[in-house]
Amino acid sequence: MPSKGHRGGGKFVGHTTLIEAAETLVDFASSQVEVTRVALGIIRPIQHGAQGKFRVKFAEINGGILLTVRGNTAAQEVRIYTSNIPETRLKLCRYALSISTSISFTKKEQVNKELTPVHRD
Repeated sequence: MPSKGHRGGGKFVGHTTLIEAAETLVDFASSQVEVTRVALGIIRPIQHGAQGKFRVKFAEINGGILLTVRGNTAAQEVRIYTSNIPETRLKLCRYALSISTSISFTKKEQVNKELTPVHRD
């Protein structure tokens, strides 16, 4: 079993620390056969967190799903790369709801705009 808040090796790449709100969801995702890689993003502190209420926003990206997980005091983006996006998204949504995590969705076009770098001349 991985140490609390840290993941590494196997399907995990990049940053190794997880916020509490993302731990069980990411562990569930990494256990799925169709998931090929999990990339953990930077942890951002937040103000005025909703005590005890975790939220996750799902957005489709090339080759996978971008999860924006928000906990009591921090938020983190996690990229789940998968060979079957619809199946993985459905499993993750069902699991999130089963652990009393609120879910929402973002359109792919909005995510692409946010992820596209701005080139300055």
